Amino acid sequence: MEDNLLVIDKVISRYINVNEAVCGMGRDDLYQEGAVALCKAASAYDGTSARFSTYAITVVRNHLYNHCKAVNTGRRNLPSVSLDMEGPDDDRPPPFPEPSVPDSTDALIGELDASALLADCKRRYSGPAWAWRRWS
Repeated sequence: MEDNLLVIDKVISRYINVNEAVCGMGRDDLYQEGAVALCKAASAYDGTSARFSTYAITVVRNHLYNHCKAVNTGRRNLPSVSLDMEGPDDDRPPPFPEPSVPDSTDALIGELDASALLADCKRRYSGPAWAWRRWS
């Protein structure tokens, strides 16, 4: 498989339109998907039908076609939202109201001692215990 990594570059340059502006269609994303497909080709290759590179080109190309189709289908289903704030006042959401009572949550969180909080949680916990062991 490592000897045929150039297959991915050939397939991308010949068959796929790279679009860095679309998530999942950039060259790095496509190359990564192509590498996954090359691994699948290596595991499924039987050695009798054709040379591996010929077989791998077909597998990688079809996998990338399916990937591009999935990316485009996902983009098609995204809603379109205008970022313009111009327009009548009726279309704008009401402003977020300020709290009528001062909120002291941030001050309380700042005063918490993390180790004391964890110790308290450990003391009150009554569920199953898992022993995590670090393997060296």
